[in-house]
Amino acid sequence: MKFIELNRRFRNITEEELNSPELFAAFGEQFYDYKTDDWAKLLESYRVVLLAEAGSGKTEEMKAQSTRLCQEGKYSFYADLASLAQNSLHDLLSVDDESKFNAWKIDHDTPAWFFLDSVDELKLAQGKLKLALNRFSKDIAGQINRAHVIISCRPSDWKFDLDLETVQKLLPVSSAAPDSADLTGEELFLAAFSRDEERQKEDLMCNSFKLD
Repeated sequence: MKFIELNRRFRNITEEELNSPELFAAFGEQFYDYKTDDWAKLLESYRVVLLAEAGSGKTEEMKAQSTRLCQEGKYSFYADLASLAQNSLHDLLSVDDESKFNAWKIDHDTPAWFFLDSVDELKLAQGKLKLALNRFSKDIAGQINRAHVIISCRPSDWKFDLDLETVQKLLPVSSAAPDSADLTGEELFLAAFSRDEERQKEDLMCNSFKLD
């Protein structure tokens, strides 16, 4: 199946929206009241949580972005969190990707992007986010400040305080990292939408997402 580029757009989600299902469900209707960003800007952040409703295409979006980065000669990897809770990242990667991952670990100046998909599916399988991220943090031990990590979840399954604390503890970003993201409050979260070409030319800024 061929991936169709929808030119997703992103905006910050506030803590109030995260804690109010009614507000969160309606926030797409207020889309034009917010400044937004695209994938290119989003991937500059070191830690991002992508909040997307079921069936909105978040998995295909993440896979497509990972593939695009690889085609550009960058290090990029995709993994399912439910599988990561039971296996090391090495076991989930293909032979070629594992070779690239090992090459990245000894290339101390180059960043890599990791797309960790579906916290909701992890929880559905009775898996623990803490366990999955702990395995991942061990896999990238010593290189954590060079890792851009994008985590996806359905908004209804993301526990703002508990899950955020888990990310902060297991995937911290040192102040020494260039342009490191501050993992506090709504600054971790973004919302994503499709927009027409004319609206895409506006000035943008962002950090986590819901797919529309």
